[in-house]
Amino acid sequence: MPRSPVGFTRLAGLLLLAAACTEPPEPVATVALSPASASIGSGATQTLTATVSGTKGTVLTDRAITWSSGNPSLATVSATGTVTAGRVLGPTNESVTITATSESIAGSASVSILPVPVGRVTVAGTTTLRPNATTQLSAATASATGEVLTGRTLTWSSADALIATVSSTGLVTATAYTGPSIRTVSVTATAESQGGTATVTVTPLPVATVTIDRSAIALRLGETATLTT
Repeated sequence: MPRSPVGFTRLAGLLLLAAACTEPPEPVATVALSPASASIGSGATQTLTATVSGTKGTVLTDRAITWSSGNPSLATVSATGTVTAGRVLGPTNESVTITATSESIAGSASVSILPVPVGRVTVAGTTTLRPNATTQLSAATASATGEVLTGRTLTWSSADALIATVSSTGLVTATAYTGPSIRTVSVTATAESQGGTATVTVTPLPVATVTIDRSAIALRLGETATLTT
């Protein structure tokens, strides 16, 4: 049975009324990241969460979020907010800003990346010297995987200051010594609880002169005399 024009008119009116009552989506007002700041180790990960709120204060869970890193060479961030830190080889923390954007509204968090820890210390330099002489040692720091680390604080120590002392910069000074034997001492450079050691050898002073307690002696045939130096 054909519908009457009145029925079509009523249906059209209802559709127009429903369209008029449909509100547009609530615009995004803020994007908040949690945590707002974080510290992570070199090579480690940290997942951030973004809360999107509308102009009416409603938490909007259906909005697309785009993540970005202010310095991708220092840290990257995935499409779900997982931050992966790079390797900081210097002595201080490095910071990077991670941003989440939804409908042109952005929120950010500051991520501090800790330096790679010292894995080993290597001591180098001349390690043989005479009494009262000096020698300069140097120390290099590296990660457990061999990366060269720069700017790390070193502490120097001598196992026996009666044989040789060492300054805060690695200058070794042998103490005065007139004995005949070779002496050795361990000198250690320590950084972040990791130590490297060199064995310093102190050799006796060479004989410069020999003095006999008699300048002349007269002996008869068959007689003997003892000379001392």
